[in-house]
Formats: sequence, structure tokens, C-alpha cells
Amino acid sequence: GIKDTKKNNEVHRQLLRHFLTSSRHILNKTGEIHVTIKKGEPYESWNFARIVRETENLRMKRCDDFFPHLYPDYRHRRTLGAQFVSEMKGGPEANSDILQAGSRTYAVVICSSEESKHE
Repeated sequence: GIKDTKKNNEVHRQLLRHFLTSSRHILNKTGEIHVTIKKGEPYESWNFARIVRETENLRMKRCDDFFPHLYPDYRHRRTLGAQFVSEMKGGPEANSDILQAGSRTYAVVICSSEESKHE
């Protein structure tokens, strides 16, 4: 990973911007984009809600806490490697770090033409 926190945050913000920009072109009027981000730093510095506001024709519909136990095969990316092996040997649960810090799932939708005119 990138050691420079400011640069690392900007790289992640850029990834999220590009993802939203490309996703809006394939999203239908009833569809939703769901993005789950861990709470705390550096993740909150990505300022996902602001990125959504700055992305043309998209708006935040809701933000909910994420509960990994509702997705039995879910494994947090950072824990899938070494921690997955550690878990198999009696180490910490694979999702323990996101269970402690928590995560949020953001639901993003296309703005109606009326909403776009008023923003």
C-alpha cells in the first residue's frame, strides 16, 4: 500500500469517483449502487458522501450500518490473507476488525430530472 496517508486517501477517493461515474451509466432508474466502507480513519477521510454529492446525476438514498453476519461467506479483504490462515489455526475471526470498528453501507441512486434541477 501507499505509505503517504494523504496520497493514499486521494487514490481511494479517485477510485470511488471513477466507480460512481462509470456505474451511473449502467444504473436504471430503480437501481441502487451499494458501497460499504469501514468506519474510522483513514476511511472517513475518503468522505464518500461528498463524492456522491459531487457526482453528476447521483444522490445518497440512505446509509446503514453493515452487519457481516448477514452475509455468511463475507470476508473483509484485509483479513482474507494472513488472518484467514490464522483463523484456521485458532486465531481471530476473519471479520473481527470490522466488527470492532463497524462499517457503513451507502445506497446511491440516480437523481430524477426534478431533483437534478433543484440542486
